[in-house]
Amino acid sequence: MVEYAAKSVNTVGQTYIFGTALKDHELDFKSIYHNFPSIVYVKSRRGVYKYANKAFAKFLGKNIEEIVGKTDFDLFDHQMAHEHISHDEEVYASGESKKSPFRKYRLESGEYVWLQATKTVINLNDEEEAIFGITLDVTDQKGKLEKLEKARRFESTVHRITQGIFQQENEK
Repeated sequence: MVEYAAKSVNTVGQTYIFGTALKDHELDFKSIYHNFPSIVYVKSRRGVYKYANKAFAKFLGKNIEEIVGKTDFDLFDHQMAHEHISHDEEVYASGESKKSPFRKYRLESGEYVWLQATKTVINLNDEEEAIFGITLDVTDQKGKLEKLEKARRFESTVHRITQGIFQQENEK
């Protein structure tokens, strides 16, 4: 990307300045990208991870170098890989950003977390589309939703019981 942008400027001096500015911008982006607390990645149309941040590496228990160049089948079990690829294809087909359903993952510690990915299509260069994804840990939100659902079920049960009691009282 830097070389292509630099070549599009005509004079040598402008090329150097423009190319240097893009390299500085790229370094700033990488700094933000790698220090972002959520999982961030770019995956080619062929399903090959082009970029991965530190949070993704930590989640998988790998180094970034062990992720880049790999596919979902290299990093996840067969079922999960198919789910990721299916979601990618939905995003490509729609051309719009899409959120995945909540997914439950088991960490190496044995703890479970709930994650949700938001993916969108980007252009890596003039010829190659890719998926840009951000995956958030939604464990707390999922727990709150489950508690809310339990409270609704309890309220519904209490309502049915009280309706039954009132009905019996009215029949006497």
